[in-house]
This record gives sequence, structure tokens and C-alpha cells, in this order.
Amino acid sequence: MAEVFRNGRAVNLAMVQGGQAFAYRKDLAACDGRAHLAAEAQAQQSRRGVWAVTGGIERPWDWRHGRRKATSFEARAHRPREERRWVAYESP
Repeated sequence: MAEVFRNGRAVNLAMVQGGQAFAYRKDLAACDGRAHLAAEAQAQQSRRGVWAVTGGIERPWDWRHGRRKATSFEARAHRPREERRWVAYESP
């Protein structure tokens, strides 16, 4: 993860504050983790952005984890060559 700044403002943090992104716990050490977690909690409490969805939404890392588990080796073996090459480079 990288921190993105525009006009001196942390874009990542602003997105979390607006409920447009989640604080990705795995990479919080690369930025001000406490600020990101606090911003996420405030956005959730205020029901901004993704937090406005009744019942919540699936976190991207949970979705990716489920997708990897559902994609078996046999299913990948029957894909066209271009897709097989792409699958070979999927991150764990």
C-alpha cells in the first residue's frame, strides 16, 4: 500500500473518512494506522459511504479470499491460455 497525497492532504485517509474505502489492517504500519482506524469507526458510526448499506458489504480482502478458495486448480486448467497466465500471477 502507498499513501497518496494531493495538496498536502492524505487521499487514502480522506476516502476512509468518507466511507469510500476500508482501513486495510494488513498495511496500516505503512501509514498512520490509528488515524485510519478512527476514521473508519467514525464513518461507520455516521453510516457514510459503504457503511450506509443495510447489512454491510463484504470487505475486499474477504471477497478475494473467498474467490481464491472457490477457484480450483481444475477450473483454472480449463481456461483459455491468456486467463491461465493471469491466474498464475494471482497474489496469495
